[in-house]
Amino acid sequence: MEQIKNILKDLGLNEKEIERVITINEERRITGLNLYANIQKITDWLFKHNFSKSNIKRIVCRFCAIFSLSTNKLDEKYAEFLNYGFSENSTKKMISIQPTTLGLKNGAIDIRSKELEELGYQKKYIPKMLKTTPSIISLGMTFLQDKIKFLESLGYSNMEVIKITQKFPPILCLAKNNIKEQINFFMSLGFTYEQVITITKTLPCIYGYSNEYITQKIKDLQHFGYSEEQVIKIILAFPMILSLSIDNIEEKITFYKEKKLEFIILEDTKQLMQSVDLTYARYEFLNSRNVKIDKSNYTVLFRSQKSFKQQYGSQNDDLLKMYPYPRSSSEVEITK
Repeated sequence: MEQIKNILKDLGLNEKEIERVITINEERRITGLNLYANIQKITDWLFKHNFSKSNIKRIVCRFCAIFSLSTNKLDEKYAEFLNYGFSENSTKKMISIQPTTLGLKNGAIDIRSKELEELGYQKKYIPKMLKTTPSIISLGMTFLQDKIKFLESLGYSNMEVIKITQKFPPILCLAKNNIKEQINFFMSLGFTYEQVITITKTLPCIYGYSNEYITQKIKDLQHFGYSEEQVIKIILAFPMILSLSIDNIEEKITFYKEKKLEFIILEDTKQLMQSVDLTYARYEFLNSRNVKIDKSNYTVLFRSQKSFKQQYGSQNDDLLKMYPYPRSSSEVEITK
């Protein structure tokens, strides 16, 4: 028993975690020398496939019954992931996130993929759904059908359910009460039920945000001088603002205020999706040509690259090099 505890302790498990591993495997009649031998074989297999010690600890704690599997079973399952089209890195990441996938029956991925297609999901999106949320693989067809019906009962159409769960697959694994509580939380902030549903159609990952995160994001926007009503208006027009970093938001608001274009934030909020790097570069380029940007012509800043180039002969990459946004850090914002 001490050998078992020592090898598990060496992986970083604490006493409580070790006892849980031993108990769960005892229930499967894997004890003593057999358990010790299995622990050695499985950990050797994981190290061989380049899992770090911290990853192995996470895997063991989340899937204590891994020691009831043979290395042949692990080889078969690993090969199944690769044959499905997952890369080595994606396979290891998926196992780290949801190690119980190693214990599923052979062919589980193909079966789940076909079932998702039957439910209306597009084949090209399914591999990404399974990579980002591997726990979907272990969900039954009845469970998935029930979750889809539940989401429809909240006010989404079937097509909208498919769309939002393709964009944010973890919704399929969230408890119904958690989803309802998130809707109620947004309503407590001043949004109507219908508005919450509308927002989540654009940004379904909101269902995965903590209350603390959302509250802080709203406080951040109010810090810039916007009232509660204005913040709600901004979020309704551009839900993605909830996913932006405070630095990103501050840069955009500061830029529009400095250029006397702050009206864009409240009156044409969706334009905030464009990076401040590109907006600044276009503004400075037009300014160099004596084109004054104001409320009458500001939309030129947000034209498509093709349209802007046709009129002014310059494309985004060239403008970004000519007029880099003056930020103090070396971090460069990705241009959308």
